[in-house]
Amino acid sequence: MTILLNSDFASHRSSPAVAELAFLGPKGTYSHQAAYDRFGEGVRYVGRPTITDVYESVRSGECPVGLIPQENSIHGIVIESYDALRVPDFGSKVFVRGEVTIKIQHCLITRKGVALQDVKRILSHEQALGQCGRFIKSHLKDAVLVKTPSTVAGVEAILNDEREGRSSAAIASSVCERLFDGIQVLQKGIQDQASNFTRFYVLARSVDWQLPSNPTSFSPWSYESPRNKGLLRIRVSETCDPLPDFTHSRSQVTHGTGGSDLASLLSVLGLPICRLDRRPLLGAKTFTNLYIVEVDGGEQSFDSAGSSPIASDIAMGPDGLGRWVGGATDLEMWALRLREATGRVVEAGGDAEVLGCW
Repeated sequence: MTILLNSDFASHRSSPAVAELAFLGPKGTYSHQAAYDRFGEGVRYVGRPTITDVYESVRSGECPVGLIPQENSIHGIVIESYDALRVPDFGSKVFVRGEVTIKIQHCLITRKGVALQDVKRILSHEQALGQCGRFIKSHLKDAVLVKTPSTVAGVEAILNDEREGRSSAAIASSVCERLFDGIQVLQKGIQDQASNFTRFYVLARSVDWQLPSNPTSFSPWSYESPRNKGLLRIRVSETCDPLPDFTHSRSQVTHGTGGSDLASLLSVLGLPICRLDRRPLLGAKTFTNLYIVEVDGGEQSFDSAGSSPIASDIAMGPDGLGRWVGGATDLEMWALRLREATGRVVEAGGDAEVLGCW
């Protein structure tokens, strides 16, 4: 018997070609650089003023693909991106479908003719300001820090503000010097650490959407993950009956209405956890959290373009989840493992959803 999988992991191999990609714009941002390194000329780039706007563009279907910053190696996670991950529609209408990491080199940019001693304000995205704290303290300790929606927005601000533009500087990429007239790079490489990388999530409206391939080679500092990854959202039941430690087997985990603690929920996943983050749960009692869990399924061996034959037969388990019995790609099998893992969390008394698979 041939049955279509009744879940978010049903195949969409006939998805239309990706035409537009939303990113934290405008052009010249590190998000733009990361997106271009991954997709090259294969998409049309649509800049959005905030990370939330990028998410909304994908959720609404305006752009089938998006890219948001996830974490910087110096400044940590990007809070606005994690706030998007806790929205209920993430995991039903938007999914993480990939990642890309790029090397960051910040530059101090001013209008032409402005000297370092003239700078009284520094404008940039809060991540860039945080990553350049040592330089600012050493050379511009009295300057006022002004947060902008993106690094390029800081450059635009110093050009557009006739009154304060000549006493201001922006922190952004050196590529801005080629995009804007009337500016100069006053100093390059002002980040606190030479090893400064930012990781981005690729978003799509389907968990198995065929992402466009990159027709050009990656830059030396830009790369995708070679491993199977998954992103899960887990919430502990408000009625908590904690287990003593991680050593309990699945059969020992309390089932039913008693609830369970985070340790027991993570233990039943049965998947290697490579990172764990938490955010406050909206609309819940004080200090109630949800957890964003990234899991690692090992080295990829599937064709990332999804060209392997699709399975024709699916066996339905007692839990109602479809299971491939032959012919599935590694990515499809990995997606099912993620679904089964979240099912075990629910059985153990928690809540869990799959937010991404790549």
